Amino acid sequence: MKPGTYNYPVKSGFFGDERGFTLLELMIVLIILGIIVLMAVLNYDYIVNTNSLSAAKKHVEGALKRAKTVTTQENFTYQLIFYPSTDADHPNCFAFFRRQQDGSFVLVDKSTAGESVVDGGYIKLSERVNIVASGPLVITFTPQGTVLSVTGNTTIPLQVGGKSGSVSISSNGNITM
Repeated sequence: MKPGTYNYPVKSGFFGDERGFTLLELMIVLIILGIIVLMAVLNYDYIVNTNSLSAAKKHVEGALKRAKTVTTQENFTYQLIFYPSTDADHPNCFAFFRRQQDGSFVLVDKSTAGESVVDGGYIKLSERVNIVASGPLVITFTPQGTVLSVTGNTTIPLQVGGKSGSVSISSNGNITM
């Protein structure tokens, strides 16, 4: 061997002696990486949908608790109305209405910090979440001293992507998710 020269070791590959990687080896690695990326994307979408549904259920639960609280504290009858995704004016929103002395209901803003409010009191759920119903869901909260009476549709069905869930309230005010 001449001084200053060096023979690199020759790799024994799939098809014999060669240097570097074959096209077949590179394609196999790319296919494996593609499968791993696909699984990660599908898992990410599932996690986002699951978290969005969970957050929406907690948002609806908070609204129901808020309606229970203001009804007993203020000693007024309240209606909490959930508008489905198909509603032309307020899709995927809910709103609080208070009964006036004349028996009519008026919209009141009972939103909390961080809630997206539109049209002066309609509270929007997350963009990804749909309220699935054929029409508005009306729940009436009536104070009876320190006791609460709940009437109306008591289950609010929610959907995100392919996942669905619901929040329910019983006639005595117990909330379940």
